Amino acid sequence: MIGKKARNDLRHPSGDAPKNIFFVRHGETMWNRQGRYQGRSDIPLSSKGAIQAAKAAQWLSHYPLDMIYCSPLRRAFRTASAIAKFHPAKAVKVPALVERDYGEWEGLTLKEVKKYHQEIYNRYAQSRFSIRPPSGESLKDLTERIRPFANKLLKSKASNIAVVSHNGPLRVLKGILCRHAEEQIAEDSFDTASISIISLTNNLPELKLFNYTAHLTGRC
Repeated sequence: MIGKKARNDLRHPSGDAPKNIFFVRHGETMWNRQGRYQGRSDIPLSSKGAIQAAKAAQWLSHYPLDMIYCSPLRRAFRTASAIAKFHPAKAVKVPALVERDYGEWEGLTLKEVKKYHQEIYNRYAQSRFSIRPPSGESLKDLTERIRPFANKLLKSKASNIAVVSHNGPLRVLKGILCRHAEEQIAEDSFDTASISIISLTNNLPELKLFNYTAHLTGRC
């Protein structure tokens, strides 16, 4: 759990105090529940996902967000819009934040992918950063797509910025800002409606919070 002192440090950045980037994954969808690859398919939040988005928004209401950037897909935009209700900032759609394109795997479960795409999946399992799903994007491709947005964040004068997106873009963005190796980018994962915080002081990163979900269970 993030302590009160840490909350105060994040709430009042000034001078050399850090720039805070709040990573928020969208709330649950039915395809999340069913374990299906979603990619760019525009699947809406489930009823549970809408509740998760509201809980994430309530938790983030303690911080004065200057900017709220989000993927244009409905599940992310609705989550971002719930957050924006507590702030003067509006949810701004950023095409670069759309989920990774899973190509022919979209709509399939992992079991189905292994059944129908066994050869390419075996290669993918050995090199998850660089191998593309058929007609889709690799994490390497996604990194190049996200990099200009990451540079925009680094140059931003805003103190508290929320980025509401998907598992793929968030782990790549975290990897760029924290200078992770490819292997860690491939291994990282963000739960639905989770909150993570990276603080940047002179563009040097500090991971304050990762994949925090206690706000969803009332333990925050």
